[in-house]
Amino acid sequence: MLDAGKPQTMKEVVNEDVHRIFTGTREFDRVLGNGMVQGSVILIGGNPGQGKSTLCLQVGCELADALEDPCKVLYVSGEETPSQVRQRGSRIAPEMSSLILCNETEVAKIRKHVMDLDPDILVIDSIQTMRAPGMEAARAGTVSQVQESTAYLTGLCKARGITAIIVGHVNKDGDIAGPKTLEHLVDVVLNFGAERSSDIRVLSALKNRFGATSEVGVFRMTKDGLASVDDPTEHILRGKKAGPGSVLSAVMMTAGAGAGSRAMIVEIQCLISPTKSSSPKRVIEGYDRTRLEMALAIMGKYTEFKDIGLNDIYINLGGGFEHVEQHALDLPVVLAMISDHIQKPLVVGCIAWGELGLSGEVRPEERTDKRISMCDAMKIKKERRIYSDTQNSISLRDALVMAGLVLPAIGDGQEASIGHNVQAATLLGEDITGALIAQNSHRPRTESGPTVEENNPSKGEGEQVDTSARA
Repeated sequence: MLDAGKPQTMKEVVNEDVHRIFTGTREFDRVLGNGMVQGSVILIGGNPGQGKSTLCLQVGCELADALEDPCKVLYVSGEETPSQVRQRGSRIAPEMSSLILCNETEVAKIRKHVMDLDPDILVIDSIQTMRAPGMEAARAGTVSQVQESTAYLTGLCKARGITAIIVGHVNKDGDIAGPKTLEHLVDVVLNFGAERSSDIRVLSALKNRFGATSEVGVFRMTKDGLASVDDPTEHILRGKKAGPGSVLSAVMMTAGAGAGSRAMIVEIQCLISPTKSSSPKRVIEGYDRTRLEMALAIMGKYTEFKDIGLNDIYINLGGGFEHVEQHALDLPVVLAMISDHIQKPLVVGCIAWGELGLSGEVRPEERTDKRISMCDAMKIKKERRIYSDTQNSISLRDALVMAGLVLPAIGDGQEASIGHNVQAATLLGEDITGALIAQNSHRPRTESGPTVEENNPSKGEGEQVDTSARA
């Protein structure tokens, strides 16, 4: 056996198997990469009152009361007495859990409890209340105390193979206990926070030495604790009614600094109202204001709806979710604005996603397979999905036609796309052939502007066109 502290080549290093502990809380396990790694140190950060203590208590009870391979869990609270923790935990485990409770703030005394009890899991709630030995002059919660306490507890748990869950509050800048003071000391950094909808909580990974940081966990706060939400789309679309200004979109939830691997269906709602001042209002929830201004500029240049930006615009991301990618919302936001402006709903069952380019194109998005799988699960027909991919690129104008908001353009060099647009709109249940004939009945035949009949050679000379909408 080689000494772990001795320099050695990579092929000489023994490959140790990673043992994972399943907590029983599905969304928590999902974010960690299918369970906690034994001996790892996990830091959970977030604003006070979001439910971090409830999450840790719930995970602790699940592990302590597991039917198979229960764990010995020591829950150390520096903020509440054991009686207070039990009262709070009675909602989560009515039959009283075998979780071990302790009220302590001195990490040296916590070490003694760990040596005596030899727990499998150690929960520290919270690190801001802990005091390290030899630093009596520094008050609890300072950067030095928090760093030293974390380093002390991390070393203790690593030496004994104990999995540790440490709760940390964030400061005014949104950093955990100061500007990045703890993240390098631990193995996993999780962020736990509330969405605009008060009962929804989102857990995401900012750092994970044993897995990806692209997973996102969704919970609903209930009277019995945190309930895992397997399908966030169900929450978002609850009570939804189709109408002008409402568009569905398939987007990826964000995790850390980038897009996650979890797709969901969201609803974009828009209201266009005549302005009563010289500066139109922009009231936006869940969408970036800068992207809205860019979308308005693109819409004004490449569509006939150039005056929408002169009105007051109200945009809301339905369901209260904010942890979603922004660029994929460009197209549905534009469709929602136009839909409300002309007071015409999109074709029934329509869904759209995509970033708008400055040339008026709809750019392909990553993880298209995840979005399509979500559409399949929602039973959204293939022909009613408006998006670009590497094989089929569409423009903003094409998207408006496919959504049933405008008619295909005739002439002006756009006749090449007429057949595609007519076919798309017909498949979407909006047979516009009759409207096109009426639109062009008084237009003279020219070489650059073919008639509708020339673009539909399948129609017989005396055949009448059915203008009724197809189901």
